[in-house]
Amino acid sequence: MFKQVISHKGFWRSVFILGVVYMSILVVIQWAFTGFSLHFFETIGVLRLCLVFVAGAFVCGFSVSYAKFWGKLKSDQYKK
Repeated sequence: MFKQVISHKGFWRSVFILGVVYMSILVVIQWAFTGFSLHFFETIGVLRLCLVFVAGAFVCGFSVSYAKFWGKLKSDQYKK
């Protein structure tokens, strides 16, 4: 079932889109807690910050997309 889900048309596009949305929301929320100060980006380091957010966005996007497509495939199997 895992291979069916990850090879389904549109799966990886969904992972990318959901990951970008998640990453954008997370950056804005964390930046808001620092009062929208540029010091937020300087203290952590831009490269490290990007790596952490990209990894988190991939995990979140992959898990949500996997659940969505798995449910879709299961409901299609149930209808047959």
